[in-house]
Amino acid sequence: MDTIDVRATTFVRASRDKVWDALTNPETLQAFHPAGMQIAALPEGGHELQSPADGATFIREPMISSEEGKKIELGFEPKWAKQPYDQSKVSFEITEEENACKVALTQSNCAAFGIGDNWDRFLSSMKSYLETGSGLYIPPGGKG
Repeated sequence: MDTIDVRATTFVRASRDKVWDALTNPETLQAFHPAGMQIAALPEGGHELQSPADGATFIREPMISSEEGKKIELGFEPKWAKQPYDQSKVSFEITEEENACKVALTQSNCAAFGIGDNWDRFLSSMKSYLETGSGLYIPPGGKG
């Protein structure tokens, strides 16, 4: 059974298609990633986050399922984890509102990973990017 450890929501003044692109297109993800990670597509779908310093894999997020424009569910495989991580997953649900989209994120089974407020940073940078064309460089720990 999944234990939801992280919940975050934001409202973005952007179309469903633009939000979907931001969550699934490696080039768009890289354009706003708050820690400056390099993003590579995985052959099975999903993506891999790589260190901007040396290109080493930081986190793999393989595709589990998707409903185009509405929901994406990814595995979450951090390379720093000291315990098995094959049960952790992150889900994004996109709901159209009157003049915006609601993006709801949940992550399960990740309490031991030290996630902190990194998903809040991610959603804030995505929102900024979609609304202004510029993401926010706010890496873990807030030092940038």
